[in-house]
Amino acid sequence: MLFKNRISVKILVGILLIGLNGAAIAQTVQIVDGIEQNLRSHVEYLCSPALMGRSTLTGHDVLAARYVDSLFSTYSLKGLPTFGKPTYSQRFNVYNTIRATERLTVGDSVFYFNEDFAYTGKLPPKEKDIEVVFGGVFNEDGFDNMDLKGKALLVFVDKLGLSLFNIQRFVKETGCELVLIANPKDNNDFYKISKNVSASKSLANYSIDLNIENPIRSYMPSSRNNKPIVFISNKLAETILGNSPRDLLDKMGEDSSLNFQLSKSYVTFDLEGDIDMFPTQNVVGYIPAREITQQNIVVGAHLDHLEPIGDRWYPGADDNVSGSAVMLEVARLIAADYQNGYRPFRNIVFASFTAEEIGLLGSQHFTLNPLFCVDSTVAFINIDMVGRPSRNDADKLHLYLNGKNRIESFANILRNVNRDSTLSIDPETLPGSSVYSLSDHYHYDKLGLPSYILTTGLHSDYHRTSDTPEKLSYSGMAKIVDLVYSAIRHFADEREPWDMDK
Repeated sequence: MLFKNRISVKILVGILLIGLNGAAIAQTVQIVDGIEQNLRSHVEYLCSPALMGRSTLTGHDVLAARYVDSLFSTYSLKGLPTFGKPTYSQRFNVYNTIRATERLTVGDSVFYFNEDFAYTGKLPPKEKDIEVVFGGVFNEDGFDNMDLKGKALLVFVDKLGLSLFNIQRFVKETGCELVLIANPKDNNDFYKISKNVSASKSLANYSIDLNIENPIRSYMPSSRNNKPIVFISNKLAETILGNSPRDLLDKMGEDSSLNFQLSKSYVTFDLEGDIDMFPTQNVVGYIPAREITQQNIVVGAHLDHLEPIGDRWYPGADDNVSGSAVMLEVARLIAADYQNGYRPFRNIVFASFTAEEIGLLGSQHFTLNPLFCVDSTVAFINIDMVGRPSRNDADKLHLYLNGKNRIESFANILRNVNRDSTLSIDPETLPGSSVYSLSDHYHYDKLGLPSYILTTGLHSDYHRTSDTPEKLSYSGMAKIVDLVYSAIRHFADEREPWDMDK
């Protein structure tokens, strides 16, 4: 069955507070000239029990966004253009597809998701009888001599997970509806895959649009041209083939193209579920350039954190109130310069992203609906987890960088504008750098634009209830405020900002 045409909107705890005037929230924190004091005030408010960890899934991220909105107003940043009064709120919905029942039928036999089949990436066609064609053992000679249009291709492979990328290359142009893959030699291979798919499935189902994939996917590369690939158990393969997959494989021997005539067999997917919708918002403000231009520098930090579990909630002081607080202080300093007559050569955009923890969705929405042209972005600076020094070095604060495009040049520029000898810029030795590739700079980075994460690294309190405000180094965060401020002034003011790289 197709997903029911029903959207159930979560009634969120405290949601009525969203209607409060932003200025009323701002009065809970006194903004002063002392950077460390302001950083501490931002952290203590955003980590307070009233915000319960700022999860997108409970609506507390919207309460936190109202706080940022009120500060952007206090700083007199320019807002997003609308038909009415400009606003800082970039509103959108997050959708979660909840699959209550997933069945696959072959004749009179019924099989269930994770028991005998699993998939990632694109959904298989639903409520449609699809004829199965047996392709033998997968090989790179392709399937040019097979009539696959509108059909399902079943092939044997040695490793289920490792076969996805190769198979996609050879089936994209065949016209087949989907691919079924089985490993006759090792049925446990299927159960390992299904366990991993199940563990990652809830994360992968969140999206900003039902037709746009979440950028975080296990195994399957995101592409509109990809075919659905379904992992199947040997039990299901035997039902489709009418023969034991292992026996067929043994009969093939060296000849992977065994002349096996499959009696007409059809598979039908029955997928039933609901869609939950979560209203949320980014907060975006900017300092305009002296002349009209699309060129811009973006400074971002995600504001959301994890959903509470029972009575347990996650303050997320370092992840990522530390980055949000630094971004807010940099915005205050740049806005104060603007009030005193400063006019940058490029627009300076400050973005507080939501829904990062469930798939980088806030920054995805921002990239698809930018304030200024994405391709005209000179640099995107993503501040994520900068409150906890990761090395036992009393004399140095190590700031790590991650990003693919011109990162060495970016590191050299940061070193040149850095005014603190105790702050070390390190683009090379970020522990677990692959983890940090999936943060809000991802969407710009994959477009080939200069886009970087600034972080002091992971620690033992990451994603735990023990990530609390008193463990942050506010003096270290103040150093990062000064560095980011100097970097912004460089990228916003210099006609050729990348020429400073030496």
